[in-house]
Order: sequence, then structure tokens, then C-alpha cells
Amino acid sequence: MTERWHDSIVNEIHRIREKLAAEHGNDLHAIVEHLRRRTAAEGRKTVTFQPRPASFKPEAHSEGAHKE
Repeated sequence: MTERWHDSIVNEIHRIREKLAAEHGNDLHAIVEHLRRRTAAEGRKTVTFQPRPASFKPEAHSEGAHKE
């Protein structure tokens, strides 16, 4: 049996993630909004990127798209 690897930093990240999830009903949008408000209140700057266009083309994967 192999010994399980533990990292105190990773463990702390998991603990914080679980705490935030519990505080916000496991709602990802609520968690992100909370973190955005907290970041702004602390006066920290954030960078926001424009969404990139999706590379997935549904018409190429739809039923009947394969014509042989």
C-alpha cells in the first residue's frame, strides 16, 4: 500500500473552498460574486477578459452530420 501524499498548502486551499461553498449554498455564481465584492472592498485590481468565441461547432456534431 502506498503512502498518501499530503501538502499543507493544498489542504488549506481545499478547506477554504469547502468553507466558501458551504457559506454560499454550493452556488458557484454566489461564490464568485462574493469574491469579487471582497476583492473590490480590499482595493485590489482585477483583470477581466472578453469571452473567446466557442470553438465547438454544434452543427458538425449533430445527428446526421456524418455523410459517407
